Parts: sequence; C-alpha cells; structure tokens
Amino acid sequence: MLAWNLTNLNNMPFIEKLGVDKVKEQIWQYQYVCTDPRMDGFIGFDCKQRLYEIKFAVDAALAKCPAYHGEEEWLEEQRVNNAFEKLSNGKR
Repeated sequence: MLAWNLTNLNNMPFIEKLGVDKVKEQIWQYQYVCTDPRMDGFIGFDCKQRLYEIKFAVDAALAKCPAYHGEEEWLEEQRVNNAFEKLSNGKR
C-alpha cells in the first residue's frame, strides 16, 4: 500500500489545480484593481463582485467540512499572526 504524506498532494491535480499562491495572487489582483484610484467604478465593482463570489464559495465549502484535530489551535495562531500584522502595520 502506498504511504501518503503532504508532499503527495502536490502530485494530485484533482485536489489542487492552481495552488494557494496562485489563488492568493488572483485575489490580490482583484483587490488592487478595486483600490486603484485610476480605475472607474464599473471595473472596480466587477472585481469586488468577484471577490465576494470567492468569499461566498469559500464560506460554503468550509461550512460543509468537518472539524479536525488541531484546527482550533491553528485558527487561533492565524488570528494572533493577523493581529500582530495589523499592529505592526505590515512591517513584520
């Protein structure tokens, strides 16, 4: 039987086609367009709608997922890191 570990996930295109970094890059691109003062409201709002579509899809997917061991600790760690990031104004 094949032993699985996290590195095997990179070789499983049915699980991850784009990768987290590419998804984040697209989100940042939409955010940039929304906040660019040279863009008009039509383009900015279109990008903001796309961000909402992503948010709604992620919220719906997370609602269907079970809870996992260590999940609450990991989430708390992310909250703390985000708080430090906000307090340091992105200078970490």
